Parts: sequence; C-alpha cells; structure tokens
Amino acid sequence: MAPVQVLILAAGAGSRFRAAGGGDKLQATLPGPAELTVLQATFRLWRGVGLPCLAVVSDSAPWRAELAQQEGLAVLSLPTTGMGDSLAAAVRATSGASGWLVTLGDMPFVQPATARQLLDLHHPQRIVIPTCQSRRGHPVLFGRNFAAALGELKGDEGAKRLLREASVLEREVADAGIHHDIDTPADLERALALALELPQFAALPTEEHRFWGYALMNTIESMLDYLKTRELQLTTAESCTAGKVVGLLSEIPGSGGCIESGYVVYSPEAKQRLLGVRPETIERHNLTSEEVAREMAAGALRDSPAQVAIANTGLAGPGGADGIPQGTVCFAWGYRVGDDIVFYSETRHFPGDREAVQLAAARHSLGAVVPYHQRLERESKENAR
Repeated sequence: MAPVQVLILAAGAGSRFRAAGGGDKLQATLPGPAELTVLQATFRLWRGVGLPCLAVVSDSAPWRAELAQQEGLAVLSLPTTGMGDSLAAAVRATSGASGWLVTLGDMPFVQPATARQLLDLHHPQRIVIPTCQSRRGHPVLFGRNFAAALGELKGDEGAKRLLREASVLEREVADAGIHHDIDTPADLERALALALELPQFAALPTEEHRFWGYALMNTIESMLDYLKTRELQLTTAESCTAGKVVGLLSEIPGSGGCIESGYVVYSPEAKQRLLGVRPETIERHNLTSEEVAREMAAGALRDSPAQVAIANTGLAGPGGADGIPQGTVCFAWGYRVGDDIVFYSETRHFPGDREAVQLAAARHSLGAVVPYHQRLERESKENAR
C-alpha cells in the first residue's frame, strides 16, 4: 500500500484577506529578506517530510498549480469550491494511500517535527490531531479507514463534523505554528511572534531577521527529513558562502547524520588542488561560472561516499570582477546514480551587502536540494518507460 499522503488544501478564495485590501493571501510575501510567498513557504515545508504531496488548487488561480509543479508537488486543480469538496476530491484522487495528512496552504509555520510526531501515532482506524497548550490545530492525520467518510464531504466546513463525531487522539506538541494561518494582513505581522519566542534567534539584529531565521530553519529541517528518509548524505564545496551552508545545517540537532564532508575553497589553486577543477575550465568560463561549480561538485563526490553534492562559486562583494556584478552566484547540485553523477546548475543574482549575499546563497544552495532530487526521480521514471 502507498504511504501516507500529504494533502495541501489551497483552493480557497481567501475572501477575508481580500476584503482587508490584501489581494490573494497565498501570494502575500512573508516578512524578512527571503521573499517567500505564503504558499511557496508552505510547499517547501511539506515537500521535505519524505511523503508524497498533493497540492489541491483552484483552476481560477493557475499560478498556484504552476508554483506547485515548480516546487516538485503533484497537483489537483478544481473549481473554487468549499473545503469539504476539496478534501473529498483529494482523498478520492489518492485512494491508494494508507492515510492522509491534511494541512492548509496558508499555514507555513508548522514545524516538521510536528508531522513526525503525528506519523508516529498513525493507525488505519485513528485520527490524530496536534494540540499546543491544549488547543487543536493543523495538520490532521486521518487513517485509511476514514476514506469513505472523507470522500463524501461537502461544503465549507471541511472535516469539522467528522472530527466532532469520531474518536480523535490528541498529541500535544511544542509548536505554536499549528494555530497560525494567514486570514488577514494582520496575521502576517502576528507571525513574527513565532520567531521572537525562540531563543536561538534572539541574537539576530531585527525582528525580520529573526522571522527569516525561523522560516529558514523550518525549510532546512524539512530538507534534512527528506534526506534521512532516503538515507542520503551530503557533501559540500563552498566558495563565496565560506562555510555557511554547512553552518546552517549544523544548527539543526541531529543533522550530523546527513553531513558527510565539506570543503571551503576560495582560490583557483585550492579549487584545482582539492576538487580537481581544471585550469582550462577556469580560463575559458571564469571562476564565477556554472561549469566551475559543476566540477567542484564532481570533485566533492569523487572521494566521498555521499550521494548528494552542493557547490557554489560567486562574488559576494564588495564589488564585482571581470564584468560580473556583485551578488552573482553560480550553483551546482550533483546526485550519484549508480556509477554516474547527474548534475543540475543555475546562476542567481542576490541583492544586498556581502553578508546578505552569502546568507541568501547558502539558503538557496540548501533549498534546491529536494526539488532537483525530485526532478531526477521523475526523469528517471520517464526514461525507464
């Protein structure tokens, strides 16, 4: 039987947010320099839990389906209907699942650990719901025996009636994010309190930076969960980020099992000596190039048992070089497939000073690991047909 299916319900119109002059709430930008939208942050949170994810979206807002596909999620596009109709259609579309972990598209603040705690209690005849300070929240885990009841839901009430009538197991969690959805523009401001309560972010200079730290930590934790589920290890080859990629990983307890090794290589000589980057590649394409980043990733994997490599090279500043502007960073991700390595690469430009560029580049290095691996899996399946 298929594993538990994550259902992300994102087909609603968000009328309260629009009435307050906020537009589409799922397109609202979260506080902080990461510039993630509400829906993008939610997708990135759940794609890393190691379970198949289905985004249930409205066909009247095609950008939602496009974003889900970009983030590596399956999509079910429906006419704008009530939450009950959306949930019923999603359950019917994933009828082979062993259960359904149901969350909302406007709840990007749930901690990945909460999902793990619910899944530990999964049973076909059980509904598991998280509580924080004795108050219920999302996501909700439904066992397979509730398929028929879920598949018959209608209207705007969702599964509330089912939760009232069925026997529900509550799991207390230390996660205020299970209560924080984005219904009004004011909810974005209140979301800052989630980060301000956490001591590990107290040293960051502003409230926005603390919030970004919180959101980033959730993203990295999801990525680590994904790697652990698939028994994958990372090696890194960093130039302009100067070790920040491994530094961000090391802040998560238990991350050591996913980090095999890490290189910090600034000079051309170090890239050649330690990673085997060819002098002619540097001469032909420049140090700040995807070609160099790919050879850095290949070099990191050469003597490592890791299956995944992250590499970056660029200009954090101050100033540019060789006609390349400050903030330009070239990335490569390498994935070991048998005796071969499959590479993906891209170039990005990040605004801000040196520190801002380094942190944004480190975040991007980690944030792309899962979607590129999912792309590799899709391409492998297509090639096998």
